[in-house]
Amino acid sequence: MGAHDTLRGRYLAPAAGLRWGPRHARRLLSVAGSACAAGPVASSLPAAVNIDVSDACNLACRVCSRELGYDRRQRAFFPLADFERLVAELRPAYLLLSGYGEPLLHRALPALVAAGAATGAQVALVTNGTLLDADRGAALRGAGLARLKVSLDAARPEPFAKMREGGDLDVILDNVRAFVAAPGPTQVEVQMVLSQDNLDELLPMLALCAGLGLQPNFLGMFTYGGQPGFVERALPGPDPAVLSALEAGVAEAEARGMRRSEGALRQIIRGLDPSVSRAPCYMPWYQVTISTDGEVYACCHHSVGGNSLGNAVQHGFAAVWNGEAAQGFRARLRADRRADPVCAACRHDDSPLEPFLAAGRRLPAGLW
Repeated sequence: MGAHDTLRGRYLAPAAGLRWGPRHARRLLSVAGSACAAGPVASSLPAAVNIDVSDACNLACRVCSRELGYDRRQRAFFPLADFERLVAELRPAYLLLSGYGEPLLHRALPALVAAGAATGAQVALVTNGTLLDADRGAALRGAGLARLKVSLDAARPEPFAKMREGGDLDVILDNVRAFVAAPGPTQVEVQMVLSQDNLDELLPMLALCAGLGLQPNFLGMFTYGGQPGFVERALPGPDPAVLSALEAGVAEAEARGMRRSEGALRQIIRGLDPSVSRAPCYMPWYQVTISTDGEVYACCHHSVGGNSLGNAVQHGFAAVWNGEAAQGFRARLRADRRADPVCAACRHDDSPLEPFLAAGRRLPAGLW
């Protein structure tokens, strides 16, 4: 594999389909400048925002933080009025609506999507797919949803039932097929979190998604700083059997022309290699996670294993984003990534932004 193919597989393929406009490009450059200069102040609002809109759920999933006792939310749903004020202030380029629960349980979800889309954001949604009937699908498309991410932990009914209690794989797949077939620009993606519980579902998932005409995205299960319940299920590394299974998935994805899937699996393999030097983390300059009760976290990992940087609903986002807690966190992270237990355990360091950061480390900060 040549250098160009490596770049495509590691950086471009995982970001396939994102329609980055001028706002996102400007913020990417601003993030690169802030991160490379190692300054604690973020010179731009986050380009990517993840808002947990629901803490209620209709399933009991084996690896969910809710089921493992880590749910710290104080209210079940993000109120529409608070949400509208927040996104109007943030105006992100990319807005992900997810949650510890199922977003489709939020009665005002189409209005949330519309509020985000009205700011110019590309709005994405993560769902378990069980409630994605024709009416809800039409409402989401009409509200301006740019991307629908359906979480599946298994491709076959029996393993799926063990992973997601209360779910019906056939119903979910029927919903996905109907949504894909319906007219509209919304992109559809299947997302699978790989763990020791479902690694043998990797190849069946590739086959299933090929039949759906979709390229699945794969993530390695987080440990959230070594939290009990997650560590025991996360992929161990380096482990010959695990690496063999992942490499088989890479080969299968490559054979099927699934560049996005191939790139995602290569990232997981890289993350399991302890000899790989982790790139400086750019996340606290680039994106943010906000809980249903307005608490702001440096990233989704910290929303389980870390501490809040402040409450955006009570104090306004700007006051939190470059507040004392946020600046202190950025300064500690750049001084020593291992100083924070969540960051020390994090295996993520590849992204479309990493080449910018790598270039920035070789250039004077003033050029950014």
